[in-house]
Parts: sequence; structure tokens; C-alpha cells
Amino acid sequence: MEPIKLAGTSSHPEIDFDFDANRFFIGGYSYPENVKTFYDPVIDPLNQHLRGLSGATIEFRFAFNYFHSSTAQVLYSLFDRLDNCADAGNTVSIIWLHQADDEDMQEMGADFGDDLDHASFVTQVIEED
Repeated sequence: MEPIKLAGTSSHPEIDFDFDANRFFIGGYSYPENVKTFYDPVIDPLNQHLRGLSGATIEFRFAFNYFHSSTAQVLYSLFDRLDNCADAGNTVSIIWLHQADDEDMQEMGADFGDDLDHASFVTQVIEED
């Protein structure tokens, strides 16, 4: 499957999905006017890819500056899919990156992580250069 790479904007996140390496990234700002129109074209191929994996190692990194409640619903669904993928015999690592002073984003990540039963989840501070 071809990689999906979308540059981030002031209202849409950066997307970098490398299907061959099973390395995925979503980050930046996410408050598109129509969440379904933005996310479906990237989440649908991801779901198709995940369904075909067995015994794979998958890394998913998130690094949001901000997202709205509609994006949160997409993320809850994605985390559930990733957890199911881990339950099916894959090794799934989820890394939630946040700024050191962004307690809200750290807590939001922790809330997502609390719902996981099978996937590995960690929060990490984004290192400043």
C-alpha cells in the first residue's frame, strides 16, 4: 500500500502513514470542519491494512497541539481498533507526545491510554532542540 503523507495546516493535522514499515503518525492541530471528509480517506486504508496483519510490530505516534471533540471521537475509535489489532496477535506501541508544559494534552493522552487492554501505551515529552 502506498504511504499517506499530508502536510499539517492550521486546522488539519500532519499525517504520515508508512504501511510498509508499520509506522504511523498524526500530529498538529485537528479541528477540520468536516471530520468524516478529512479522516475517512486516511483511516479507511489504515483499517484495511491493520486487518491484514498477523504477528506484526506496529508503532503509532500522536503529537497533537489541539483537537476538538469530533476529532476525539475519531481517536477513540482508532485507539479501539489499535487495541483490537494488538489482541489479534500484533505488537502495537502507541506513543502520545506532548509539550512539557501542556498538562491538558498529557492528561488527554493518559485518558486514551487508560482504555487500552492489549496495546502498549506511553506518554512522552517532546524534546526541544
